[in-house]
Amino acid sequence: MSDQSTMKSGTCGKCSSNEVYTNRNLPNRGERNLIAVSSTKWFFLTTYLCLNCGNFEEFISEDELKDEKLMAKLKSTWEKI
Repeated sequence: MSDQSTMKSGTCGKCSSNEVYTNRNLPNRGERNLIAVSSTKWFFLTTYLCLNCGNFEEFISEDELKDEKLMAKLKSTWEKI
């Protein structure tokens, strides 16, 4: 999915508003900001929120997507749909 088809571009995909805000430049903190893959591996999430309609999207970083060990662990523990 390209940035143009997500809220990463600054436009909400649900209501087309440009009232989209993100936590991408804030420090990672709290359990809400991560997805556990195992007891020692996790993804940090970047959230995009539309203040017009409340729609939100969350993404892991490009670096984490390229981490082969992390991806292998996820594939071995999560169910593929």
